[in-house]
Amino acid sequence: MKINIEDIEKHMEFRKKINNAELEDIEFYEKGKLVEIGSEFVYDWGFTGLNNIDFITSQAYIGSTVFLPEHNITYSIRYDDNEYIATCEEFPSLSSIEETMEEAVGGLLRIVTDVREDIMQDGKISKT
Repeated sequence: MKINIEDIEKHMEFRKKINNAELEDIEFYEKGKLVEIGSEFVYDWGFTGLNNIDFITSQAYIGSTVFLPEHNITYSIRYDDNEYIATCEEFPSLSSIEETMEEAVGGLLRIVTDVREDIMQDGKISKT
């Protein structure tokens, strides 16, 4: 293995820049898509004593809870046995299990939409 010391120095400088930034000011992307991280979770992370790189390498962000106002749900993601599992507080019995975080959230939103439509068709709740 051949290692260029200048490359390591650039890498270390980039890590320092990430860790010196405020976590709430960083937009994290995975596979080109913005990773939604709940603000309460970011606040709580500040008390761990760990840095911003640890936040990502530990995958702690996966357990965060995010409110989606356009869908009126609060969802959370966890990673277990090589799968992402999305659940929501409003319908705790519903979940979506997929290979990627985006697929799990998308699946959950489709399920919640279907359930809400079924409930409204049955006349059990109003649309308001």
